[in-house]
Amino acid sequence: MAGTVEGGLEVTGSVEIDEGGKVTGPVTARDRLVVGRAGSLMGDVRVARLVVQDGATFSGNVSMGKFVEAPPKPVEAVDSEPVKAAEPVKAQPPSRPQQTKGKRR
Repeated sequence: MAGTVEGGLEVTGSVEIDEGGKVTGPVTARDRLVVGRAGSLMGDVRVARLVVQDGATFSGNVSMGKFVEAPPKPVEAVDSEPVKAAEPVKAQPPSRPQQTKGKRR
């Protein structure tokens, strides 16, 4: 990125602040963040990997480490009618094979 960003950045991949790029605000990158030569970052950072090249400017707090997926949000309950229990099924004795009448050999 070569330009100016005022506000936060949140990406699922990587962010690279090229020479002359300026970011003012928090940055979250799941992979890595590179602040290049003459790049400027002023804000808190949450990344898996951070590279600040010689000549870059950085001011803020850093939180590094592997990202853990957030647990899924609970599903809200929906009002519904109570469910009636099914009537119990009566067990039937095993059926016998039908015998056919005929001559025995």
